[in-house]
Amino acid sequence: MKFVGFLIMLTLCLASCKNDSTSAAPATQTTNSVQTPPVEKKSYGFTSEDVNNYVSSYDDFISEYKNLSATNDTKNLAKLESKLKAIQSENEKMVSMAGSEAEKLNQLVKEKTDEINTLIKK
Repeated sequence: MKFVGFLIMLTLCLASCKNDSTSAAPATQTTNSVQTPPVEKKSYGFTSEDVNNYVSSYDDFISEYKNLSATNDTKNLAKLESKLKAIQSENEKMVSMAGSEAEKLNQLVKEKTDEINTLIKK
């Protein structure tokens, strides 16, 4: 799982560098934050609400990434790296909390990671 996290981080870094090098002029954005519409929290059916929230945090990250990439906000895209690191750092703890549902959790995290990688490659 650490290897998958490393790949995501590497891909995020490369994507943000790629976006920085293609912009010839600095952005003329007047605000430092982009409002992200709230993502509807859905339950993934885990017995632990913390585990459900953990998986939902991937949804929040994906939504925020989509919004920032749509606006070409490379500065805030780069800041998302720390958010993803924080999510990934909770993985072992959440797998432990999931108990017998750990396989289901790992599958969902893999799906979310694949979705993130697909977005980054665009």
